[in-house]
Amino acid sequence: MMRDKKTCIRQIIFGLAILTVIVPVSFYLVRFGSVSLSPEFQDWVDFSVFLSPFMTASLTIILAYISWQSLEIMKVKEKPIIVVEKRPKKEGGEEFLTIRNIGSGPALDVKLFIKVIHNEQIHFNSFLIDHGITSDLGTIEERCDYHYMVSTFSLAQSERIFIDWQNGIDKIGMVYTDTYGRNKSMIWNEAVTLNSDRDEFGVDSNGFKGKEMIYKRDKSVARTYDQVFSLAEVGKKDPWVLT
Repeated sequence: MMRDKKTCIRQIIFGLAILTVIVPVSFYLVRFGSVSLSPEFQDWVDFSVFLSPFMTASLTIILAYISWQSLEIMKVKEKPIIVVEKRPKKEGGEEFLTIRNIGSGPALDVKLFIKVIHNEQIHFNSFLIDHGITSDLGTIEERCDYHYMVSTFSLAQSERIFIDWQNGIDKIGMVYTDTYGRNKSMIWNEAVTLNSDRDEFGVDSNGFKGKEMIYKRDKSVARTYDQVFSLAEVGKKDPWVLT
């Protein structure tokens, strides 16, 4: 869809540029009634005066298009690229996940969504137990696809997040913006990583999707769990250096 839109814009721009050339050529044919060149110097002076604004308009359109393309190329170069990797805590030890930005620009207003594998071990998950999530798994899983979210933080170029506090992650979702305010989403599981140029979640920093509360922000008497955390509460962020 985005490529079709850009192709359409490109065709319109070049169509306008060509039109500004065809119009004066058509006028020339009407004026002289022939494709042969006029021997009169004054005819060429008059024609150049007439042609000048058309050529200026054509060059302006082409230069504007080149400037726009240059800006688009700059945006591509500065976009964040988020990847998820598994790493061993130590040789032969348990694996954990890292999320890192290998792009040339920062990921801003990041929201991280975590879904834990629901098996017999989920009720022994220390993180979920500490925050009361295991006691309301049924209610939580009916309402949302992820058990909790981490909100909000940034991920600069060459920064990474260590997810070594959480066992048995089934799926990770992320939504963030780049420096140009464009929304991006990433969904990861063992089988595939999906990237999107829009917000696939629509959840704000407080856990609301519109007026509906999807992720509970704190505990209460009636609700013994919370699902919205800061990165400082659940993980850590370190610079990553390419080796």
